[in-house]
Amino acid sequence: MRLPTFLTRLRRSDHGAAAVEFALLGPAFLLMMLGVLQVGIAM
Repeated sequence: MRLPTFLTRLRRSDHGAAAVEFALLGPAFLLMMLGVLQVGIAM
């Protein structure tokens, strides 16, 4: 397989998009949930 053909196919593929989105947003949501938990414990 030629490299330009592979890169074009890779760019159009959306496999793994959910995993990438979770990797970007998951830590932020986790920190927010832990923050809410800590505020609840402090009260």
